[in-house]
Amino acid sequence: FKAPSTDHPALYRDLLRTNRVHWIAEEPPAELVREKMMECHLRFRHQMALVPCVLTLNQDGSVWVTLVKPARAITPGQ
Repeated sequence: FKAPSTDHPALYRDLLRTNRVHWIAEEPPAELVREKMMECHLRFRHQMALVPCVLTLNQDGSVWVTLVKPARAITPGQ
């Protein structure tokens, strides 16, 4: 699929799943472990502004990230 413009709706996502979370503190935050969900901010590109989101911890250790506002061109591996 080739989007007809750089702001085409198909380029935006508000939900992603990751299996490899890199926690700054090396462990998931206690609130996320306890509640299985927490509000926070993330950056998925170097030097981009922080984006508000909700994290949901799955039983297999993967995390669903729900962005408050859809973001453009989220790419695997970021």
